Amino acid sequence: DTGIVEQNFDYDLLSPDKLMEKAVGSVVTIVRTNPATGAELREQARVLAANGGIVLQIGNRIEVLRDDGLPVRVIFDKVPENLRARPTLSVTLEVTKAGRVPATLTYLTPGLGWTSDYVTLFDEAKRRQIALLVRLPLASGLLAGKMTKATTFAENDHRTFNRDGQQFNVGETFAGLPFELGVELADELKTLAPSDGTLAEMALRWCLDFEAVSVIIPGARNPEQARANAEVSALPRLSDSLHEKLAEFYREKVAAHIRGPY
Repeated sequence: DTGIVEQNFDYDLLSPDKLMEKAVGSVVTIVRTNPATGAELREQARVLAANGGIVLQIGNRIEVLRDDGLPVRVIFDKVPENLRARPTLSVTLEVTKAGRVPATLTYLTPGLGWTSDYVTLFDEAKRRQIALLVRLPLASGLLAGKMTKATTFAENDHRTFNRDGQQFNVGETFAGLPFELGVELADELKTLAPSDGTLAEMALRWCLDFEAVSVIIPGARNPEQARANAEVSALPRLSDSLHEKLAEFYREKVAAHIRGPY
């Protein structure tokens, strides 16, 4: 027997900017070429940051890598494992023995696009009577609907130090979305929320509407938020038409921007 344990649409594509983002905390080689003599100088540098510019530690000095026209290139030891040359659907299977397993992949393809969903995972979990637990259902607070692009967070908050995956999987922060884009999408989603509800209630209710999901774990800063989250379980199921609109919204506006395994 073969069963699906996990499937991910890996859309963190290989690019010079992504290479630098993933290299934060790692050591790279900086090669500078003297334009007059052609001589090369190679230095080992640790990448400290890659947000709006490259900050390096070279020996005891801190240096900003500038695009000033001088011949400088960066050498990486390897390509990070979670970067892909093209969008990839990765699937983890549970099998009785190791080896090649024949498989048939069925996916949705509207027009010339390519999409995947978790219907198979939900159905398989239900068939096996496995309860699914959903973490981060509000995407690190984005789906609370109260953030703006000017919102800031404490230095020890992962929404500050890991928003681009500097410390751990970028999918753990804002569901892998760039923060500013996430705020724009959340504002747009508000227009789909029921008139008598909030964006957060719609997001939590969406999770609970899948029969395979038994528990969701949203964060709460105070007892009032915790009670409001719990009360969502008593709300009626979202309409089928709203589910269809949300699925379309995800496919057309969100999926391509998710970074990291999700």
